Amino acid sequence: MGRTSDTYISMVSYSHLICAKGIFVAIISAQVETDKPEEEIQTAISLLGDVLEMFVSVSDTYDPVDDGQ
Repeated sequence: MGRTSDTYISMVSYSHLICAKGIFVAIISAQVETDKPEEEIQTAISLLGDVLEMFVSVSDTYDPVDDGQ
């Protein structure tokens, strides 16, 4: 895959009381490393099986400007 950071997949379901029985909500999280973030997570998406609906969001991250002390 050639990534320099990890990709995480989280899953919640009916047992967490957030969706109907038989439905699973998966969240894929990764740091963007190219100008094609959706392509970067295709391997993780392929592990999910059938996807009913997908939302993609890219957020900026920030580094601290001092040590906070």
